[in-house]
Amino acid sequence: MVTLVTMAGLRIACHGALAETATLRIKKIREDRFSGPIHCLALAASRGLAAVALNNGRVHVWRLDSGETVHDFAFAEPDSELRNIGYTVEPIRLHFAPDSSALAISFLGRIHLYQTTNWTETANLGVPGEDVVRPRKPPVLGRRPDHEENRTAKQMAEDHVKRRAQGDGAARITDMAFTPDGSRILAAYCRGEYFDESYHSYHFYFFSSGNDPVRLWDVRGSRLLWERIYRPGGAVERVFPSPDGRRFAAAPQSGPPQVCDLSSGEPLYSLPGVAHLFGQPPSVLFVQDGAQFITLSAAPGDNILRASGRLAIHDSRDGAEVGGFSERAGGYEADISHDGRWLAAVTTNGITFKIYDMQTRKVAFVERRQFPWGWRGPLAETVRFDPGGSYLVVASRAEGRVAVYQIAP
Repeated sequence: MVTLVTMAGLRIACHGALAETATLRIKKIREDRFSGPIHCLALAASRGLAAVALNNGRVHVWRLDSGETVHDFAFAEPDSELRNIGYTVEPIRLHFAPDSSALAISFLGRIHLYQTTNWTETANLGVPGEDVVRPRKPPVLGRRPDHEENRTAKQMAEDHVKRRAQGDGAARITDMAFTPDGSRILAAYCRGEYFDESYHSYHFYFFSSGNDPVRLWDVRGSRLLWERIYRPGGAVERVFPSPDGRRFAAAPQSGPPQVCDLSSGEPLYSLPGVAHLFGQPPSVLFVQDGAQFITLSAAPGDNILRASGRLAIHDSRDGAEVGGFSERAGGYEADISHDGRWLAAVTTNGITFKIYDMQTRKVAFVERRQFPWGWRGPLAETVRFDPGGSYLVVASRAEGRVAVYQIAP
């Protein structure tokens, strides 16, 4: 008898072989196209709502079943001096509260909370002054000073690095998430320079100031509970609270993610074997009881140009790997269904997403883009299960497309 790893509260035992892979009935019902690249996607646990943040400073809320628009927000781009450097569209992050009563939207260094019944702002979380930028200076024509003309290439590179670390005086929120009970918000910040990828316009690059914190906010009291800096050499780009409210994972742009105590922010251990693909840290997905999590582990010989990796299962107590999925198809973006039955993952080639049976860890559904001729399915860069259990939403962030799949009971 072989007893497999317990996933999402399901005890799986079989004699000599894996259990039979469940049949997944899923059908694409609609595809929506938005006015620009998508920076963030969020789904509500009830009311069938979804929201996207776009690269033009707009947030669009709509209904998953019909596509009907519910509400629109607009945030004005500040006249930052960073606009003279690279491509600088302000990052916007958003999340629905676990009970769907509020939508949290981050812009610059502040988190704005809106009621989903009447869309009035009920709270505003931030440190005074962190959303104030240094404006652009008017250009001045003239000869460069002698000391600038005589700089070596090395000196110019050093000056550029210093300039990136200085930023424009404001902090940007790289990621945020509600805790499972909805009473707190975990947020990661960067005070250095930032820009979006010019030819994709969906992924941001943040340059660490060396003083880039992760903070835990009390929502009801609008107060800061704790603040910690986990990686002086690089800002934390993604945060993942565990469903039991005990831990969270902090994934920096480079280097291993860390698992930390949520109540205090104290680091518990790091994950040196986790793969970063093309400068993006992968998802760290805790299962329902918080005892384990799934993330992308680097395969031997992988590098940034030839990376596939595999989805591995870890013990939350110490990060030890206890199992995994057999396919080396990657999965830097992934999500687990609310009932714990399915795992959806984006492959590293960016043209396929797959859904795995969590019991057998085998593929139950595949959607692949026919490239370059035609469009069979979305180019999968983000996958999200509807917390209500009815839908899977797949976003092509670069192309501003969202496909909605209905999951049959």
